[in-house]
Amino acid sequence: MQETRTKKRALLVYIIYGMLLMFFLLYYRFPSTALMNHIESTFQKKYPGYTLSIEKTDIDFPPGISFLNARVFKNHLPEIAFFETKHLKTRPDLISLFRDRQRFRFDCTAYEGNISGYFGIKETNTEPIYDTSISISDIDLEKYPVFSKMLGHEIKGILNGRIDIKDHGIVFFDGKGEINLTISKGRLEVVKPIIGINSVNFDNLLMNLLIEKGRVELREVEIKGREIQGSLSGNIILKEDISNSSLNIRGTVEPMGGLVSRLGSGSRSMKLLRRRLRNGRLSFRISGTFESPRFNFT
Repeated sequence: MQETRTKKRALLVYIIYGMLLMFFLLYYRFPSTALMNHIESTFQKKYPGYTLSIEKTDIDFPPGISFLNARVFKNHLPEIAFFETKHLKTRPDLISLFRDRQRFRFDCTAYEGNISGYFGIKETNTEPIYDTSISISDIDLEKYPVFSKMLGHEIKGILNGRIDIKDHGIVFFDGKGEINLTISKGRLEVVKPIIGINSVNFDNLLMNLLIEKGRVELREVEIKGREIQGSLSGNIILKEDISNSSLNIRGTVEPMGGLVSRLGSGSRSMKLLRRRLRNGRLSFRISGTFESPRFNFT
């Protein structure tokens, strides 16, 4: 009996030792360079015109992979990062491996905040179908200048929200889904001053958007603050190059006491603004593209 127990303990020790040795070898002999090169080349094939650069990859525990100093940029503008993160972790959703749609969860730090979620893949007879869910927490837009460039205006604030897109192809906006975003403690700086006003401060910008096959509907967009309050409606037709997306947006804003206090009730800007007001509100239309927007009063 004692001998049997000793053998069982010895077997258990060997099993534990074997597992530790396997993890040790897997970690230190992990083919990080080969994997990194494969991911970078695959990304460039799927998204021509863009480059994914990764400084280093490592195996992570629980089972997963970490990417260090990952960066996405346009080939002709390498100095401007479309997205970058110091540390991104990804791991498979183990239960999904036994289903027809596999999911991989990710988590990364970026722009003083956090981005997490999952990326799902379903193989079909033609092309894979993807679904994506992204949670955004406390992203500092001042540290992410590309966001301002896409909008055509400089915007500052803290971004939070969620993006859910289902059944899309290689291009993210091919599918159908919903986007809910909030920008708090914000400031919108207008590249071309409108009636002498070059910036507005706001407390919250709330956005509920529906996306379907490259068309974004502004279902509910509201801006609230001590300087202005208002809403937007309309749609955006997305293009592969986001800066060339078509805009068809209408909006109304109401100047509040904070704006009058900052500009001065007798200032030239306030006099011009009052001439444009109808029932205390200002109506306008935005057309053109993100790169070259056109603003008109209505």
